[in-house]
Amino acid sequence: MFNTKDFLKDTQGNALFLILIAVALFAALSYAVTQSGRGGGGIDREQAAITAAEMTQYAAGLRTAAMRMTITGVNEDQLDFDPTDNEGGSPSDTDNTDDVFLSEGGGAIQQDPPGNSGATDYGYLDATHATDGWYVWGLGSDAVTSGREVIVVASGLDLNVCREINRGLGLANADPETEANAVTVDPTTPVTGAPNNSTHAGTFNAAGAEPFACIENVADGPLVYYHVLAEQ
Repeated sequence: MFNTKDFLKDTQGNALFLILIAVALFAALSYAVTQSGRGGGGIDREQAAITAAEMTQYAAGLRTAAMRMTITGVNEDQLDFDPTDNEGGSPSDTDNTDDVFLSEGGGAIQQDPPGNSGATDYGYLDATHATDGWYVWGLGSDAVTSGREVIVVASGLDLNVCREINRGLGLANADPETEANAVTVDPTTPVTGAPNNSTHAGTFNAAGAEPFACIENVADGPLVYYHVLAEQ
C-alpha cells in the first residue's frame, strides 16, 4: 500500500542530499577559480598567456620584416622604425625601402602593447649610431660598432605576462633573470661605448645569449621584454 508519509520523507531526504552535493560542487568551483587567479599578482595566467602571445607574435613579425629587408639589400644599421619620415626626416629622400613600417620597406603594421601588459609602448633600439648602440652579450660578434643589435623592447611588464613570455619562448627559467646593471631602453638616449657584459648600459646579458627574453632591469627594476630583430 502506498504510504504518503514515507514518500514525503524519502523525497525530502533526496532533496537535502542533492542540495548538499550542489553546495560542495559550488565550493570546489569557487576554490578553483580563486586558485587560478593566483600566481604572483597581476592578471591571471590564462590572460597573461594570451597577452604574451600577442607581444611575441608582433616581435616575430617585425623580425621577419627586418630579415626580408636585409636580404633585399638594406643594411642592419639602415633599418628605420619611424613611419612618418624618410631617412631621418629629410624631405628630399624619397627612398622608403629602409622603413620597416612602410609598404615600400618592411610592410609591417605598427602596434601598441596590449592594454593589460603593463607596458605603454614599444621602443625600437636601432643600430644607426656611429659609436653608440645596444647589444646582447654573446649574440653575434659583440664588436664595438659592427656588433650592434636592432631590438624592440617593452618596459614595465606585468610579472605574469613576463613569465608567460619566457615560457612561450621556451626559456629554461620562466621567472625573469636580473640584469646586474640597468640597460638603457630609451631609444632617444643611445648608450655610448664598447659592449661589456657587466658594465655597459646597452648590453642585455642576464638571460645569456638569448635573442629574446623578459628580464628584470636590475633588482627591483621594471620588467623588460626585449626581442632582437637583426643581430650582428
